[in-house]
Amino acid sequence: MKVRCPKCRGSGVLSEVTLPTVHYKVLIAIREAKNGIGMPALISYVYGDDESGGPLHARNAIIATIRSLNQRIEDEGFQIKATKRGRGALFRWVRINV
Repeated sequence: MKVRCPKCRGSGVLSEVTLPTVHYKVLIAIREAKNGIGMPALISYVYGDDESGGPLHARNAIIATIRSLNQRIEDEGFQIKATKRGRGALFRWVRINV
């Protein structure tokens, strides 16, 4: 899978990576949300089609997934950042200086 930056429409291409399904869904949901995506919408997007409804502590699972994704993508000059801590935070895909 090649992941392209949504802001620059592809001039920043991340190296090809293989991601677990949940990681891929979180990455796509955040990357495609132009103004950011909140935790409830992210949980719904990632676990909405799961018959069991996803893990009991879905919020914690998604936070751990975002941390893992950040370790993979920061060398490519991108990062997933929250607009603030706590309730009401939006997660955004941003370019960082490496």
